Amino acid sequence: HSFPTRRSSALIEGRTNQIRIMFKYFGVMVEKLRRTQIGFLKLGNLGPTEWRPLTIAEVTQFQKMLKLSSK
Repeated sequence: HSFPTRRSSALIEGRTNQIRIMFKYFGVMVEKLRRTQIGFLKLGNLGPTEWRPLTIAEVTQFQKMLKLSSK
């Protein structure tokens, strides 16, 4: 009888179900996944369907990434 184990994985760029497929290869079934970050943007304790306004620093970071002016 096996008990659930919590594992942590980081994927820089992935495709749909890539984590599940990688763990399945090693015989490990993934029951639940939680996204904690998208690029530089940390999601904190946001739940599914929840949102929050971006901070000024985050907007500035996006503008730099997209090479947009802050006018």
